[in-house]
Amino acid sequence: MFMDKLIDTLRKQPRTIVFPEGSDYRILEATARLNEDTFLKPILVGNADEITAAAKERGFNIAGVEIIDPATYPEMDAMVEKMVE
Repeated sequence: MFMDKLIDTLRKQPRTIVFPEGSDYRILEATARLNEDTFLKPILVGNADEITAAAKERGFNIAGVEIIDPATYPEMDAMVEKMVE
């Protein structure tokens, strides 16, 4: 019951969730599941090539998911501050 109410609320006002361990298979599995619905928008942090390869290897569909590479992302410091907040 609680989860149904939570999901209903999130569908009305979708949120973003950032996963800092983007190539971890558990994170990729969760991302693939979230990617099937619209109540949470996943963002993965890590090397895009490594993340894409790991998802493909495990058979997880992460098509369309935003991937942020800390090595090249210009707003990384601001994102870290926000995550810590």
